[in-house]
Amino acid sequence: MTTPTLPRLPRRNPTVAPRATPAPSWTPSGAWAAPTPEVLRTLEAALARWSS
Repeated sequence: MTTPTLPRLPRRNPTVAPRATPAPSWTPSGAWAAPTPEVLRTLEAALARWSS
């Protein structure tokens, strides 16, 4: 039994490919913002469960 060949797709020129947009930054410097107390409590609880 033979399978039909797949159709040839046109090759994309890498110079014409759309550029990836940079991730939005919510802080002026582009650095990560400090975690909120809720995030810290969640991480602490997860670490306590993982280490026990």
